[in-house]
Amino acid sequence: MTEPICQRRVFDRDRAYAASLHRDNLNLTDDPIVQIKPTAIVTDSKKEIQTDVIILATGFTLTQYDVEIKGRHGKTREQYWKEAEGKATFKTVAMSGFPNFFYVLGPNSGRVYTSTLVIIESQVDLVINAIRPIILRHASSVEVRTNRDKKYHDGLNHALDNTIYDGSCSSSKKSAN
Repeated sequence: MTEPICQRRVFDRDRAYAASLHRDNLNLTDDPIVQIKPTAIVTDSKKEIQTDVIILATGFTLTQYDVEIKGRHGKTREQYWKEAEGKATFKTVAMSGFPNFFYVLGPNSGRVYTSTLVIIESQVDLVINAIRPIILRHASSVEVRTNRDKKYHDGLNHALDNTIYDGSCSSSKKSAN
């Protein structure tokens, strides 16, 4: 059994969170996705689930960047980042050439001295504003303009050069040697 201090606790006093997981328009599954179609996903057990939105909640799994994702013209995320010379994203939530694809807590979302919940709320607000034309049926897709993510990424790395977060240390704890 895991000690309570070793896990994140969810406090659901009004039971809204638990109730949301039982809504008729929500399908919660841990069956691995093997194919994404325009309006559905196909799981490993061959179940086809109709979708409007897909949310991949990996929890603390740090392999989310190992999943192959293809954007326009079949370019993979790995190829895209290789060309960009790093994990280039626009404001850590989107990449050009990958329409209707967004991260929450994506690359460089930096949670050193602030609450992860504050970061998540901010990023969800950014994504909702970005997809507003789709919600209002004014567009069928949205994406970052070409090279805006690379420009943001380069600016972020340039700014980090002038901080203690320059990547030269392997731990946030310093030895007293």
